[in-house]
Amino acid sequence: MEGFMKAYLQAGQVDVSGLVLRHYRTLGMTESEFMLYLQMQSYLQRGESLPDLNVIAQIMQQKIVDIYGMVQSLLDKKLLQIDQKTAADGKRSDVYSFDLLLDKLAAVLTQKEAQAEQVQEQIQAEDIYRAIESEFGRALTPMEIETIAMWFSQDHYQPAIVKLALREAVMNQAPSLKYMDKILLSWEKQNIRTPADVQKLRDQRYQKQAWSASNQAKGTGKKIPLKKWTQD
Repeated sequence: MEGFMKAYLQAGQVDVSGLVLRHYRTLGMTESEFMLYLQMQSYLQRGESLPDLNVIAQIMQQKIVDIYGMVQSLLDKKLLQIDQKTAADGKRSDVYSFDLLLDKLAAVLTQKEAQAEQVQEQIQAEDIYRAIESEFGRALTPMEIETIAMWFSQDHYQPAIVKLALREAVMNQAPSLKYMDKILLSWEKQNIRTPADVQKLRDQRYQKQAWSASNQAKGTGKKIPLKKWTQD
């Protein structure tokens, strides 16, 4: 047991990102290529920049020609590259690098995030269509559907902002896309692009109304009650 533990510790560990484990198939690696990647990483992480492929072939119980084929496949898939390094004595030597694999992994994850955002935006957009139809009490016309679609595709309004414009239109008893469009254009001119910006505008409007009402009360000597209409 003591001999085993010594051998176990001397063998060292191989650090592999969980992202690589989860996405190696998406990157285009076969099971055998992934095992080769792990074997090569075990050498690279120990500072051996050019692993002996013959030794790896024996470990994986593969023919050396098959190992060479997998290396070439990883090179073709832009997951592996062979760089050159210059030693202190000026001698140049080849080194294996999986930096391209990390670059491709980053691109894959970025694409997945973008796709997830698109799906979420589509869900929110469909929710907007339903909310508008519910408040208007009728189905939207094809032209109205096109107008709403343009708010998202051309004007790039956030679904949350469109929903707030709908609420504003309903509160002002003007449930129409034309009125909502005026609200959205007004907010855009004021650089209002988020729900927080809308709330800030409402707070400023309320403070202005409160100040005006206070001055009016001082002039008449009467107390004028105020209702904060901005509260949802």
